[in-house]
Amino acid sequence: MRASGSGSEQPTTIPELFHKQVKASGPRNAMFVERNGKPVSWTWDQYWLESMKFAKACHKLQVKERSAVAIMGFNSPEWTFAFMGGVLNNMVGTGIYITNAPEACFYQADHSESEIVCCETNDQLKRFDMAKLPRVKAFVVWGEKALPQNAKDGRIYLWNDFMKLGSEVKDAVIMEKATRQKPGQCACLIYTSGTTGNPKGCMLSHDNCTWEAIPMMRAVIKSEPSIPENQHRVVSYLPLSHIAGLSVDLMAHINSGHELYFARPDALAGTLVQTLSWARPTIFFAVPRVWEKFEEKLKEIASTKPAFMQSISGWAKGYGSQKVKLQQKKQQPPMMYSVARALILSKIKGALGLDQTVAFYFGAAPLRLASVEYFASLDIPIFNVYGMSETSGATTLH
Repeated sequence: MRASGSGSEQPTTIPELFHKQVKASGPRNAMFVERNGKPVSWTWDQYWLESMKFAKACHKLQVKERSAVAIMGFNSPEWTFAFMGGVLNNMVGTGIYITNAPEACFYQADHSESEIVCCETNDQLKRFDMAKLPRVKAFVVWGEKALPQNAKDGRIYLWNDFMKLGSEVKDAVIMEKATRQKPGQCACLIYTSGTTGNPKGCMLSHDNCTWEAIPMMRAVIKSEPSIPENQHRVVSYLPLSHIAGLSVDLMAHINSGHELYFARPDALAGTLVQTLSWARPTIFFAVPRVWEKFEEKLKEIASTKPAFMQSISGWAKGYGSQKVKLQQKKQQPPMMYSVARALILSKIKGALGLDQTVAFYFGAAPLRLASVEYFASLDIPIFNVYGMSETSGATTLH
């Protein structure tokens, strides 16, 4: 190990990092979501409590340690409670893509040796052939008020009923399992489609996941040192079953203690900007298609403006581009940049909900240079993140 820097960090487990953050942040808000048109929040203490309830329910059902909890559904607090609760119970977490067909759902639940399967909807539940999954001790649905009328399998639970199962289990029972885990043990499985055959399960250890969060957040802090680590805000909308979502929305979250806002399930169909406007994230990561949709919409709106407004906008964008280029050289922005920002650039960023964002990223696929330059003209310098599931996420950021 190195004497300083990221290479000097002691290996740790997810439960250790999670517990450390809970002790430090306790009553502070950890996550937010919109339910029935109203914002709902959980503190770090509540995050821990819900995760412990999940772990206790697994223990009550005598779930085998080192088996898996498979989670299928859009990003939500329940997704994180299931993942963290499973890990606290010395299990392995794995996300199942919501687009998976029944054959792929069965394969992943069987291959991962899952003993708990969580779904958001009854439709997702139907994709699991329960008769072929005798190992599973519970199928849990969190986003429905009632189970399907023909649900006859006694292993099916609504979320609230499942969470009550372990009410008599002592905290010490779960903490013993949590503290017994080692940094080098497998903590999660990321399934990638691969090029041929069935999905490939990538095994990531506890210290793979926890260490990755440290240099990731340090890069963000370096970009804007004035914002304390736990004061950042992130919107969760990229699938948690992917390494990007898992790294930023779960691992970096328990490491830095920032606030996490969950987008609506139809985020990529058009409601993401509404969530961004609500959360006003300080960190924003998007795949190229999301950036491209933003670009298309902004250009469409700009084309409807009067000629003189388009002229002023073009003038402001010129200073935005200059500022980003000078920023790369660690030089001061041009003199008229502050005027351009006040008149035009800040308003465009505000319309996207990105007016308080200090770190912009893209990854998972290439983004056209023309798009990168377009956003630079809006004073939105997008950094490229490269990585893979096998490397626990990001390996380079530039």
